[in-house]
Amino acid sequence: MLDQTHSAGEVLALDLGGTWIKGAAERVGTLLPSLDSIQAQRWPNPLAAVRTAEEYAEVIVSCCRELAGEKKIARVVISTAGEVAPSGRAYRTAAHHLATLTLSGWLDLAEEKLGCRISLINDAEAFLLGVAASGRLPARGQVAGVAVGTGLGFCVVRDGRWWKPGRRLNLLGSILVPDGNYDTWSSAVRAAHASGGDLHALLSGKNGVAPRDAYLSGLARILASAATLFQLDRIFLGGGLSEAAAGVPLAAELMALLPPLLLPGQAMPEIEVVEKGNLEVLRGTLAL
Repeated sequence: MLDQTHSAGEVLALDLGGTWIKGAAERVGTLLPSLDSIQAQRWPNPLAAVRTAEEYAEVIVSCCRELAGEKKIARVVISTAGEVAPSGRAYRTAAHHLATLTLSGWLDLAEEKLGCRISLINDAEAFLLGVAASGRLPARGQVAGVAVGTGLGFCVVRDGRWWKPGRRLNLLGSILVPDGNYDTWSSAVRAAHASGGDLHALLSGKNGVAPRDAYLSGLARILASAATLFQLDRIFLGGGLSEAAAGVPLAAELMALLPPLLLPGQAMPEIEVVEKGNLEVLRGTLAL
């Protein structure tokens, strides 16, 4: 039987992205850690190389043991791209490049090896939980969390509660466009590869104005679509994109692009780029 006690030990948070696994640990009882206290580690996510549930369970166990060191693991919570079932124990849907994560059984196998319960949460929801833990989430209005990394994570909070029509995640990244979908159109990893691996250089214009403007134009269209579909008052932008935008007035630049993309008379949503977006995902995961 799994150890259900939570009186001692470490709570571990993992964030399974399409490119990296990021992780952090906190003592039981540290419900709302400060960002400065979170000591994050990361490992490549071997999605293309791992073929079986047993192999992926070993990846998760290895990361957890490295995070915990010699300390007891009381609980593991994992944020992940893709739609997680309400039970927090399985996937409903995931993008094609995340197919490895949907392999049946890896979570149970990892629990058996670690001797503790593991729960799953969507990464965009974890991001907004981190924003809430910082005290910045408004109590009223329609608020979106947009996490841009390998793909596009998206969720909505309405007057302080999750807003899920049909009790499903709002899969903004799956909207189709002529050259793919919003996931590929917004991908920070894809944009970084196209700019020699340096996303900050792209966003700051060091690699030329044209590629920067093209990327921001596409991202602005995605945010305008989200604002129209979900009547958004505020957008928190996070993920690897927000961290690469350090020193770049990304929020102001995106808001300058929005007016002609919105319907006549539609209110302009405020955009806030969360400086440490990846850490906010980990903080939200630890808070859960």
